[in-house]
Amino acid sequence: MSFVLPVEQVREQILEKIRKHQVTVISGETGSGKSTIIPRIVYEKYLNERGNVVITQPRRVAAISLCKYVSQLMNTKVGDVVGFKVRFFNKTSQNTRIKFVTDGILIREAIEDPLFTSYSVLIIDEVHERSIRSDVLLGIIKLCLEKREDLKVIVMSATLECNNFQDFFPNSGYIHVPGRQYPVDIFYMPKAYEDYIEAAMIAVLQINLTSNNGDVLVFLPGQDDIEVLEKLLKEKCDILDKSLKDYSKNNKVENAETLRKRANIKIGEMTYDMNKWKDLNILPLYAALSIDKQSLVFNETPKKCRKVVLATNIAETSLTIPGIRYVVDTGLAKERKFLTKSNFEALTINVISKASAKQRAGRAGREGPGKIYRLYTFDSFNKMKEFSTPEIQSVDISNVYLELKMIGIKNPIEFPFVDPPSKNSFLSAAMSLYRLGAITSNGVLTDTGKLMGKIPLLPIHSKLLLTSIEFECVSEILTIVSMLSTEITFFENEKYNPGASKMRRSISHIHGDHLTLLNFYNLWDNAPSKDNICGQFGFNNNAFLRASDIRKQLASVMMSNPINLVNITKCKDSTQWDNVRMCIAKSMWMNSAKLSVDSKSYTTMVRNIQYSHSKQVNNQTVHIHPSSVLFNRQPLPGFIVYNECTSTKKVYIHNAIEISNEWLITYLPKWFKRNE
Repeated sequence: MSFVLPVEQVREQILEKIRKHQVTVISGETGSGKSTIIPRIVYEKYLNERGNVVITQPRRVAAISLCKYVSQLMNTKVGDVVGFKVRFFNKTSQNTRIKFVTDGILIREAIEDPLFTSYSVLIIDEVHERSIRSDVLLGIIKLCLEKREDLKVIVMSATLECNNFQDFFPNSGYIHVPGRQYPVDIFYMPKAYEDYIEAAMIAVLQINLTSNNGDVLVFLPGQDDIEVLEKLLKEKCDILDKSLKDYSKNNKVENAETLRKRANIKIGEMTYDMNKWKDLNILPLYAALSIDKQSLVFNETPKKCRKVVLATNIAETSLTIPGIRYVVDTGLAKERKFLTKSNFEALTINVISKASAKQRAGRAGREGPGKIYRLYTFDSFNKMKEFSTPEIQSVDISNVYLELKMIGIKNPIEFPFVDPPSKNSFLSAAMSLYRLGAITSNGVLTDTGKLMGKIPLLPIHSKLLLTSIEFECVSEILTIVSMLSTEITFFENEKYNPGASKMRRSISHIHGDHLTLLNFYNLWDNAPSKDNICGQFGFNNNAFLRASDIRKQLASVMMSNPINLVNITKCKDSTQWDNVRMCIAKSMWMNSAKLSVDSKSYTTMVRNIQYSHSKQVNNQTVHIHPSSVLFNRQPLPGFIVYNECTSTKKVYIHNAIEISNEWLITYLPKWFKRNE
């Protein structure tokens, strides 16, 4: 049965706004069709005359799935008239007129072409998420509009609250598109709970025992929570499935106290109807998951089965997962917050905003009437803040600072942000880049900084890659930074291969995680059978494939203009890997730490960025994370360099490697003295 989406019903009003205004702000409620229909109607009206349109999405999976859907609507193949470009995947051609990209891809294009001369229409979607990438893009676009009167810009939000974007673009047009939203019944917990994972498990099982057809979407804070709940659900389902078959001989509907006890479920009462019990197809969904595995959530649910998607806030907007009629919301999200005074990130689980809660509820009403089970009280909902804090006000902006310098912004603090970062954030970023040699003390971009800005990595990793030329270990550092940039879990769940961790320990490197990752990659890369080596060591093949893609991309960048590296130098063998450690020490010295008096923890060595010109020193106590190969080493190394530092219950350092203090003194005399 065909139906008309709300966006199509106001097609002419939208086109009129675009015709009259250089910038048009569109708020489209859940199910309105804004992300799929507006690119098409703009193309049909303008692009035969005007040129190309680009649509940005915060996440790769959204850019790809939307591209595929629009291609189907227009009866064309992906990569022809409609294409997409995300990191490592470019499905476009000379015929492509509608291009879906991630925010980050368009920023990289802006570094080369700040006026966006390849496009006539820019569509920035999901701006309500306030991701750091989309906020930076809006500022770049605002500057571009001063020089390109012919450029049309469409800013799209899934929420009604668009005043800040209208204020940011004076004289912009605005139109609201009502959503095709079915009613959603909202249920709250009668009292607060202690274990949100068990509460989510109970909710999913209760839905499966009492409800008719319809898939389930569960919102959880992070990947670790998803893996725990997935394991719990599979265990409980095995028990309940057997028990239900036993009890069904005598009772079709009854109180399931016995089932509750058998499954060792601690909270809540469960009732069930045997006729409604279905096998659960449990699918995880989070940013670090490979695209292939993310795409599984879009598949049609098999008969006599119920799809249960366990997701982070990646599923709040952009994605429409077919079949969802029930949502279970923990009301929590994992967030990173950069602490400028101590120069590390705090990784915490926080209560979401009312706006996020509304978006999550909307997922249940896309295809028909739905239900949301909020695992918090109504009073807790009322105490939620209205909106989430913009990401740019809570994370390290060193990378943004360098990107703005590359675009030609002399003083990034004057850059037009919708909501600017704090002055301390700018100071912290500037000091970090100064210490890396990317800018001078006067804030001028150096030759090194210009090269760093061409490499699609965090500044500290791009400096590491450039330094590897000096130490003739480019190949090894290419591998290491690629592994550090992968974002996908390297190892399969231990329960599926209990002996794998012992095998990995056998090839771990005594000096630390960076060289261990190098060992792992080389073993995988040289293996004649990737399946065999992954099975033996518990490697996640998708993670290593991603690292391989990153490595190829970075190698291409290193051998292209302006770096123009003639060949990829490599150590003769592992006996020369001290060169690798020296390279890491010279590049990542800001992340150096020395063993504390207790011989169990470490103390960071670099002056606090906020007080770099005073005598105050940042003596932050940090601990090696249990996942590090150095965690159980005795005695611990005297000096280390780490990749990142996060704060949960403790301040943990991740991916650490042993170095010599003499290297710091020799290679960095400006920052390290022998008697300090």
